Amino acid sequence: MPHPKKLKEDAILEALCELRLQAPPNIPEEVVIGRLIDCGPWKDWQLKRLPNSDIPYAIRQAEEGLRYQPTVELRKDGGDRLVKVGPSSFSYHFVGNYPGWDVVKRELDEAVEALFLRISGLTVKRLGLRYVNGMDSERHRVNSVADLDLSVCVGGETVESSLNLNFARVSSDVHTVMTRVASKEFVKGQLGGSVSTVIDVDVFTPSSFESSDQNQIKGWVEQAHDFEKDAFFALLSDEHVDYLREQ
Repeated sequence: MPHPKKLKEDAILEALCELRLQAPPNIPEEVVIGRLIDCGPWKDWQLKRLPNSDIPYAIRQAEEGLRYQPTVELRKDGGDRLVKVGPSSFSYHFVGNYPGWDVVKRELDEAVEALFLRISGLTVKRLGLRYVNGMDSERHRVNSVADLDLSVCVGGETVESSLNLNFARVSSDVHTVMTRVASKEFVKGQLGGSVSTVIDVDVFTPSSFESSDQNQIKGWVEQAHDFEKDAFFALLSDEHVDYLREQ
């Protein structure tokens, strides 16, 4: 069954694309950040320094957990878009009301073009496209993980209530799809009152990946979105998809 182009009730809480970057070694950290801030539509958004900006650069580079963390955030008025920037990272976030893939793809393409325009010799070392979905008992008829097309057995007994499950599939040479399914009690942060289950789909490149080709990066994102949809709809029965499909 073909996937719906749009659901009558979106479940997307946040969609984001992350790029891990390598600028030429002759460009200092502060210059990289300055150039990434001062380009694209986000250059006029509200700027906020993040806590990682207070950690010395040498320490951040030495610690794997800190190396790719952003140091600056820019948020659009209204809060439905934000950009996070670090000396080795850039991410573009769609929060709240999801504008549809056509808009998302156009804005991500424009962001990629802006990055390469501002930093000559830029290399992308990792790409990630992630969708976090909140399945709602009222709008999506998902009262618990038991309503998904998913079965987990332990000792011959099916787990039907609280669940936190992660699994990965390699979908192409440059796309790995990590799917996380969790009951709301395992999820930190604010969720809507009737959200029962979170489906988090993260598509990313292997550790060997690198590219300085804008068209390759844009094509990767397009394919990643297809794999993301495959992973999401694999968790729903055909009858459930028919109910959610926008007529």
